[in-house]
Amino acid sequence: MSSPTGHDDVAVPHEDPHNDVATTALVLGVLSVVFSVLTGVPALVAGLVGLVRSRSRGTGAVRSGAAVLLGAGSVVVAVLAVQALAPVWGTVQAVGEVPAEDVLVSGSPQARAGVAEATEVVEELGVDPSSLDCGSPSPGLEVVLTCTGQSASGEPVDLTGSCPASVLTGEAVCTVDVVGPEGAQEREVRVVLRDGVPEAELLPR
Repeated sequence: MSSPTGHDDVAVPHEDPHNDVATTALVLGVLSVVFSVLTGVPALVAGLVGLVRSRSRGTGAVRSGAAVLLGAGSVVVAVLAVQALAPVWGTVQAVGEVPAEDVLVSGSPQARAGVAEATEVVEELGVDPSSLDCGSPSPGLEVVLTCTGQSASGEPVDLTGSCPASVLTGEAVCTVDVVGPEGAQEREVRVVLRDGVPEAELLPR
């Protein structure tokens, strides 16, 4: 169809002045506060796309910029969290790889040798080492060992040892609680694992 001027009408494509990508990016960025990198990475990507589009459409720059900041922040926080948890995860893996019965009192040759090394410590706590009867240790982020025995005078004694899981792979400071005829006492013991055998040293008060 011709216009009154004699020229044909030409359809001009309508350009949306809105920047929906910027809005989407901002929503994802806000959600990254809760969902971390699950929405943070998409927010970062969408925010960058929104910034590019804002140059041609003249809108969305602020929303896109906020999304980029939120998305990048979630990535940084996630990386820092992984670095902070890496030692704990390494300890958990070590606990799974090294059976607790190999390094603690439960009847294995290494454990019996460990008892011999720790005899002086146990005697300093007022417990007769030969009387100790210990249950299976409970490994985890903390290894707990519960024993019953007798004091040097033959009175009943309860002994509980709590060690961080690092005792299974190297060195740790453990807490030992003894309840006996002289009452309850708590002492710290340094345990060092040497060739699979724990050596113990009672720390001064």
